[in-house]
Amino acid sequence: MAASPAVRQVSDSGAGNDSRIALAWCDDTPGQQEIYLQTFDADGQARGAAVRVTDNATESLIPAIRRSGAGFVLAWNECTPGPDGAHDPRGRSEIHTTFIGEP
Repeated sequence: MAASPAVRQVSDSGAGNDSRIALAWCDDTPGQQEIYLQTFDADGQARGAAVRVTDNATESLIPAIRRSGAGFVLAWNECTPGPDGAHDPRGRSEIHTTFIGEP
């Protein structure tokens, strides 16, 4: 049996004019914290499969999502630990954003 994803952070977009919403989260199922996105219709039904938004060597954390026009703006934190681990002040943290359009 497959293990359940270890979800660390969840953010929803709130309803828009057409009541579509999106849910963004990070989990470490692939062994690395990555951001995922799922959109839903006005009835709460998933619109297709969840999409993996990030796929990189850094930790992708703390997603935040908002409606924007015909899609969603998604922001998250990319963290690279310093040589001595997560609390090493030589680590790096950056905010990334992307627009996810809707057909």
